[in-house]
Amino acid sequence: MSAALISPRSIWAQTARRFSANRAATIAVIFLSALIILCLFAPILTPYSYEQQNLELGASPPSWTHLFGTDANGRDLLTRVLHGGRVSLFVGICATVVSLLI
Repeated sequence: MSAALISPRSIWAQTARRFSANRAATIAVIFLSALIILCLFAPILTPYSYEQQNLELGASPPSWTHLFGTDANGRDLLTRVLHGGRVSLFVGICATVVSLLI
């Protein structure tokens, strides 16, 4: 076959092919995407408020009602982690936008 008959691949197609061949990178992207989706939909997914206290619970271990358990003030840790992830995503996006503008 001559070189004229082979269609050239774009740099994006080559990158996607090499990336999909790397199993660890593919798993990492899936994991990070799932975390981002969970953080963005935290108010819908968690039935507890991140700031409401229930002092009767205290620091309880993980259970089916509180998957990460509760802190010393009786607040659900999973809810607090997901809401904290939202703040971290916002700060990271703002820092990226500022650095791109500079």
